[in-house]
Amino acid sequence: MYRKLFSMILAGLLILALSACAGEKNENQSSAGSQQGEVQSEGYQKVQAVTAVVTEDAVLTDAYVFNYSVNEDGTYKVTNAGQKLDYEVKVKQGDIVRILTQGESASVVEVLGFSLPLNRGTIGNDRISTDPELISQGNMASLKEGTCYYDSKNGNTAGSAEDVSLVVEILERSDGWCRFLDDAGGKGLQGWIPETDLFYDFDTEIPVPDEIQ
Repeated sequence: MYRKLFSMILAGLLILALSACAGEKNENQSSAGSQQGEVQSEGYQKVQAVTAVVTEDAVLTDAYVFNYSVNEDGTYKVTNAGQKLDYEVKVKQGDIVRILTQGESASVVEVLGFSLPLNRGTIGNDRISTDPELISQGNMASLKEGTCYYDSKNGNTAGSAEDVSLVVEILERSDGWCRFLDDAGGKGLQGWIPETDLFYDFDTEIPVPDEIQ
């Protein structure tokens, strides 16, 4: 009798153990399924863009724009997929671009400028360069933090770098000075700044759309 009772108790414990294992397995599967559901495409991939300069006039092929904004936490808010352009996007020698993806013979680049979203497209690798010396002679730059700009070469202080957009266009170079234009938002701000107070590093993380429509 005791043996029969012991067998019944053992069988009951075994059933409870199996039920617990099954429940844990289902919970793990549910958790894994939830995680897989969260790993969905957000409509873009992040790439590390590299600064380059256009060395020869060209027309970008497969040109498009990509609308997105940056959230406070550094993530991206994508408005829509990449949009193909129905007009030519021309780049000229001296234009500054950022290489998004690079192939053996051509690269997809983003062209720096004042109008957003920035134009993107494909250009031959023989028409761009990442040589810092060539980039420093390009037509786009940034003012170093804490510097000032002037109303003329060796002239009076007209403002500080904090008054100027991140990217400015270089209009003229003369005797170690540069005349620049900040036309973001159509402001049309111009000034002079020593070349040594400019920098040309626009490497940054950029989203690239999964789809171009």
